[in-house]
Amino acid sequence: MSTAMSATFYTVIGLVIALSMLSKTRWSRLPPFIYHLAFIWFAVTMMTSAFPFTAGGRLVQTYVIGLAIFMLGYQLSPRDLVFSLFASSTLLIILSLGAGFLLPISAIHQPGIEPAVVGDWRGVFFHKNHAAAVTGANFIICTHLILSRLSLIRIVLIGLSCCFLYVSGGKNAAFAAALSSAAYVALVNLKDKQVVTALFLFACYAIISLVVAVGIFSSGSLDVSADAFTGRGEIWAALWAVFEQNPIAGGGYGLLFSDDGGLSVISGFLSSQWANSPTHGHNAFLELMASTGVVGITIVLIFIHTTFKSILRSIDIIEPTYIRLLLSINLYLMAHNVLESGLFDRKRFSWMIILLIFGCMTGARHRFSCLSRSHQPGDI
Repeated sequence: MSTAMSATFYTVIGLVIALSMLSKTRWSRLPPFIYHLAFIWFAVTMMTSAFPFTAGGRLVQTYVIGLAIFMLGYQLSPRDLVFSLFASSTLLIILSLGAGFLLPISAIHQPGIEPAVVGDWRGVFFHKNHAAAVTGANFIICTHLILSRLSLIRIVLIGLSCCFLYVSGGKNAAFAAALSSAAYVALVNLKDKQVVTALFLFACYAIISLVVAVGIFSSGSLDVSADAFTGRGEIWAALWAVFEQNPIAGGGYGLLFSDDGGLSVISGFLSSQWANSPTHGHNAFLELMASTGVVGITIVLIFIHTTFKSILRSIDIIEPTYIRLLLSINLYLMAHNVLESGLFDRKRFSWMIILLIFGCMTGARHRFSCLSRSHQPGDI
């Protein structure tokens, strides 16, 4: 499927779902204002983009599809969302492992543009990074299953998850999943909401600190070789250089988009051949900061804070075990985006799941609030 056909397909599907949901819901159940504000600012910065028409199309698609996914999550309970994520990710892992054995030419990265990923399994996914991102979330849910009840089938399931993480070469996803799984183990043993809140605020600040450290590393004060972080060091340095040219509004939304798949705006800052046409910055936070400036990244961080806040507000009142699990998955997605890019980007797994969780928490809390009001003391 061509890029134009793919874009049209996803936009139409997202629009149909969004319109069907709007006919059944109230406007107050849409994403909060900060979500819409982010896209308004992205549209403003898009005017300075090197590829405004491409960026504009991606912006509309991301907004419409995100709207549909949020409203879809609104209809799900935390338990249903966890089950859906686990069932779908497990099926994809099994299909991907099968494809790797039966159709290795198609399911395993072959020599080409990216030498660093040759031999890594992508299975039924477009890229091994997509495969690893999904598998990392599956691993966290498998951890929950093992903790709740040990059985042979559950050991096999977590074994499949570990196996595919290994063959896909998803080191970043594996590291983020391990940290988030450890956080989940701690969470299920913590009953004090204040302790839980403090733990995750600490985790959020740790992630932000890491982003700042990446910025310092990328500023040129250190010697960055083309191979640092499998090419990321050079891309980060290029993004930082673009950010320094216009710190307020950045280089424009769609900084790394190209009309014809050719050179991106940051190609002039790069020297290694394989990284000369990067399609994303391998750091969602740094990429958004370089493309939309200080204003954009501030709005993004407020949005992220809002997603965590929506989960923390529900942690002790609605299916607490599943809320803690979704909290851990949300932390995993944020940690994974420090070394990959998947925020505010159309059909990226991270972006979809963040919106599903956000919508699920909003809907669950609304239903709980309505139920509480209907059982007030003195009601007949």
